[in-house]
Order: sequence, then structure tokens, then C-alpha cells
Amino acid sequence: MENPDAGDVCEMSGLTLRSAIDMGAHLERTSAHIDTLSQDLRKRLFWAAYCVDVNLSTALGRPPGISTNWIGAELPSLAPDSDITSHGISAHFNLSPAKQALHHVIRLRQLQGEINEVLYSQSATRRSVDHAWMEVMQAKIDAWHAEPLVLTPGSLVNSEWLELNHHLSVMSLNRPSPGNPSPSSMCLQRALHSSSAIMRLTKLMYRTGRMNHVMPPLIEAMLDIQACSGVLEALTATQPGTAGIRDAFERVSASVIATFSNPRHPLSRDQTIGQADLGAIVNGQQSLDPTLGGSNYTSMPGEGIDDGAWEALQSILFDTSNAFMSLQQSQPGMVSGLELMG
Repeated sequence: MENPDAGDVCEMSGLTLRSAIDMGAHLERTSAHIDTLSQDLRKRLFWAAYCVDVNLSTALGRPPGISTNWIGAELPSLAPDSDITSHGISAHFNLSPAKQALHHVIRLRQLQGEINEVLYSQSATRRSVDHAWMEVMQAKIDAWHAEPLVLTPGSLVNSEWLELNHHLSVMSLNRPSPGNPSPSSMCLQRALHSSSAIMRLTKLMYRTGRMNHVMPPLIEAMLDIQACSGVLEALTATQPGTAGIRDAFERVSASVIATFSNPRHPLSRDQTIGQADLGAIVNGQQSLDPTLGGSNYTSMPGEGIDDGAWEALQSILFDTSNAFMSLQQSQPGMVSGLELMG
């Protein structure tokens, strides 16, 4: 999925899902000619294809390959494969952690699919959002997140993955959308909090090797900086003494963007920014040096700026988020500052 050279992932996902539908795997069927294990494998095939399809349609803003109203297949059995035979499922079996994780992922994709359908489809612009539905969905997402789950070492579904997808779902539900262009103050606060958490989790997962795709650093940095600059401008307009934070953030972010956007000088470990250098940059006494080492070095996102500089920049983002939430509670009119993030 993360290798563009392997083919069009949307085309392959769509072909897989359509093939499963052609087989009737989306329906609950029993047949004397199909044994219990084969029936369970059909369910796994369909639900795996469904999860990939919902994931892609949510991320890319595309319609799903199948509506939930057309799905009749039950979820796969929670029994280990050793307890599923051609004659049936053992009456006494221990729950399979891997199968429990699969059920957990399926429930997540069902929630995300409903959010995508209600808030982001073409029909979403022709109806007003039901705020009661918004709260019900938020409660379902939180309940999904709170559900205990035995994690298998080495599995895709780990604690960071669960946290990341929880915040992705919360952000998708609460941010401005075609179906809810003007969310409430509470919704905007949830979206802001989850957006900040997504940035921190994504960096953590990438640096620890638990995320296998390469993020375009310039695009990510520019989007994050645009959002935070809007919040800082709103704070500066009403809070005395915050102009220095805004100016410091702009100086640091401008230097980071300048380095990321230079195609002739990609970031490398030969060029780092430490805490002392960061202070000089903030005070306008120093800029990032574009001089680099060997031309054959292939950089990775985040390299070239050491942990001290990243943590200082992240600290500004985090403190700004908390300051804005506190200010918004006392000054409801500050909601417009969040809308600048859109």
C-alpha cells in the first residue's frame, strides 16, 4: 500500500473488493458444499478488503466500494484456526488475540465509514447535521478506544496505532466538513487536541520505525505551521505579551521551511541545529546553513534537525494549543482563530 511503484493502490483495492462481492462474500450464506473453515475464510477475505477500502476512501475523500446497507456477512469467528475444522467450530476455545484485533479494526472502519458517509459525501451538503448524532458518534469512538485489547507483539495493531486512529477519527468527526461547516466550540477543541496528538504520534512512530512510509516533510511542515500561525495571530490580538512567542515561532519555522524547500541541499546528519543555535535563530542572529556533506546522501524526513530543535518547536505548538483552549473557554469569540486552520 505504501509503495507507489507496485501499482495503483485504489485500483487494486477496488478490484479485490469487487471480486469478494462477486463471490458473494459480503453476504451471510451457508452451504452444504462449503465447510466451516472455508466460510470463515470468506468472511475474513471480505472484511479485510472492506477495511482497506474504507481506509483509502476516508483518507482520499473518495466514495466507498460498498455501502454498509449492502453488507450481510457476520464478522469472522474469534476462535483460533486450530479450533475451526471442516466439521465446525470447537465448543470450547480460547479467544484468539489476532482475531480480537481484527474485530477491533473492523469496528473502527465501520465508524470511520459512517463518518465519511454522513459528513463528507455529496449529500452531506444538502442536509443539516444532527448534533445528537455527533455526540453519539463521539461516544462510540471513545468506547472503541477504551475497549481492552490484548496486543500481539509485532502486530500492526499496537498501542501507538490505536492512539493514532482514535485521534484521526475524532479529528475527522469534529473538524469543519461539508456536512458540518461550522462545528461547535467543543468540536473545534476536540479537533485541535487530536490534530496536535496526531502530529506527535506520527513523528514518534516514524522515528521508531513503526511507520513504513515516507511523509513529504515540506508539505507536512507547511500545513502544521500555517495552522499554528493562525492560532498564534489570534492569541496575539487579545493576549498581551504573546507577540514574542509568535515572532519566535515564525523565525524558527521560516528557517525549517527554508531548509526543507531547498531541492539542491536536502537535509543530512552533517547539518544539525542544537538548542544554542535555535536560540540564535529565534533572536535573528543566525540562519540555517545550507552547506551539506556528500551529494550521494539520501535524507529522511526530520534528519538534519536534532531532537533538541524539534522538541523546542514542538513545545511551542503544544503550549500554543493549551493556551488557546484556555483562552477559548473564557472568550467564546476566539473560535474564529481555530477556523484559520482550515
